[in-house]
Amino acid sequence: MVSLDFCATTLHGIAMKLILSTHNLTLTKAIEDHIISRLDKLAKLNRFAVNARVTLEHDRAKAPERQFSCSIRLTLPGPDLFAEDVESDLYAAMDLVAKKIEQQIRKRHNKYLARKHKQAARTKRTRQEAGSENVTTNTLPGNTSKLPAQKEPGRKRDCRPVQCFPIQSAGTGN
Repeated sequence: MVSLDFCATTLHGIAMKLILSTHNLTLTKAIEDHIISRLDKLAKLNRFAVNARVTLEHDRAKAPERQFSCSIRLTLPGPDLFAEDVESDLYAAMDLVAKKIEQQIRKRHNKYLARKHKQAARTKRTRQEAGSENVTTNTLPGNTSKLPAQKEPGRKRDCRPVQCFPIQSAGTGN
């Protein structure tokens, strides 16, 4: 097991701890560099990543297309992210696991933005409803009284201009 501390994002000065363990596999500099480059990309997506635990395995007893496995557990504030993949090539397994973790990070971030946007939209809608009830009135032709705008709960108001035509009686004769 190899434990490395590397600075993933120098802009913020946050260091991520990397724990790299292998089973039935020799760790080369190329494999280590490949893992670090993938984790560096993940750290750019989420700067709050604290810890990354990577496990690489080679199982000769399995079928040739399932011999190499890679798993990554990324520790973040909140629930940890975990992904695992089994492939015939070690580098392909590392790439696919990094892609799965990236998708999980993007999903978490999009959920956060949607929740934040939903609150802002709700505030804006209540502010608009409060302002529209005080200002908007309907005036009927030929009637000088002003009636408050009627709004049904749960339905959007129709914002198109209303065309009013004078009422003609059918029995007008001289």
